[in-house]
Amino acid sequence: MKKEQLKQLIKQELEEAVVAEHDKAKVLQAMLKAGSNKAEAQALLKKHYAYVDKKYADSPASKKAEIIVTLAGTASESTINESASYREAELKKVAQMTDRNQHLEARHFVAKKGGYTKHVKAYTALIALQDALGHTPRGAEQVRSDLDKDLKKYLSKDVDNWKEIWGNL
Repeated sequence: MKKEQLKQLIKQELEEAVVAEHDKAKVLQAMLKAGSNKAEAQALLKKHYAYVDKKYADSPASKKAEIIVTLAGTASESTINESASYREAELKKVAQMTDRNQHLEARHFVAKKGGYTKHVKAYTALIALQDALGHTPRGAEQVRSDLDKDLKKYLSKDVDNWKEIWGNL
């Protein structure tokens, strides 16, 4: 390759990179204009821009921004829909456990359904401790109380009918 051809190739690559960065900046501006948080918009752009730019190369920046936001919403929606609300049978199960004085087991069930692994492990340990001793030891109530605060916070964010669940606990 001749020196002149190499210069021309480098110049062309640089121009394409500048155009791509300019387009990326326009997409970011469109996301911010639509009301996205700057940090979230930058994270979404970093995650989805390459795919969107390749698949929708001829689309304007505003359309690319819309697609990126939609992709991000679709990705997070699947986890939200899994525990969006409890069915009647699940509410009954929680109520039955608390009626049988199985409060820890009920909380374990709720934590497991919500995917709160830290709480599942903690409630499992408390259940094992209670079973081994035959009663709830001193201090365990405080641990349960602390776990309950977090569980209530997570439920209120993640589950539509969280008040029904909390009322059954």
